[in-house]
Amino acid sequence: RLQNIREHGIRDIRILDRTFNHHPQQAIAMLQLFAEFHPHLRFHLEIHPALLPPSVREVLATLPTGLLHLEAGMQSLRQEVLDRSQRKGTLAQGIDGLQYLCSLPNLVTHADLIAGLPSYTLAQIYQDIQTLATCHAGEIQLESLKLLPGTAMRRNAAELGIRYSPLPPYEVLETDAISNEQLQEARRLSRLLDAFYNTPAWQALTRKLILKEENFLHHFLDNLTQANLIDQPMSLEKRGLVLYQYIKEHHPAYTTEASIAWI
Repeated sequence: RLQNIREHGIRDIRILDRTFNHHPQQAIAMLQLFAEFHPHLRFHLEIHPALLPPSVREVLATLPTGLLHLEAGMQSLRQEVLDRSQRKGTLAQGIDGLQYLCSLPNLVTHADLIAGLPSYTLAQIYQDIQTLATCHAGEIQLESLKLLPGTAMRRNAAELGIRYSPLPPYEVLETDAISNEQLQEARRLSRLLDAFYNTPAWQALTRKLILKEENFLHHFLDNLTQANLIDQPMSLEKRGLVLYQYIKEHHPAYTTEASIAWI
């Protein structure tokens, strides 16, 4: 099947398994198979960072650069949230696995957070973004929780303190830990991450600001919202100019770095 796909000129393949590495031996066999198709094919995998035994780590470290696009399903960096969401593995295992994946020079690892999980507050989301930036995640994806029919979380929504839309995609409207207004802020925060942190040209500078300037994310998000820019599509150049003007006004010590990033 992979040979047939390759012969038809398709280059990117997404594996529809929410936890690719749940069965280590099967994952290893598939990774070794994928490597045979480098550099003609690239594979998108969703991997659970808490389920990385040494055998899987060893294979990942030997794979050719560019073969894999990994999405690490962190969801939250709070043990209470993971427990109430019935997430497998401990938080310590998840962070250790993520740090390992992000340390591999042959892989680019994206990490996700999910707003609307039970007990997950907006303040914790901001803190977790900072932690993911510290790990040098290749991208930080912040999504809102959807309660799909047939899932345990939907059946237990009332007990978990979750209110959600009855219409597809069944998005969470509020929880006992986060209001609807705060969820809207999380949505705008996701747009900021996509426009700046998840864009290679501006990622290093954005990461440095997140880590060095305590209130950068809050203040920059307010600035973009008030300027009616947060929901507008912006070109790469436009985003650079917006970031440069913001830095020049609020963090002038980084002006030279912004100029170098532009060049």
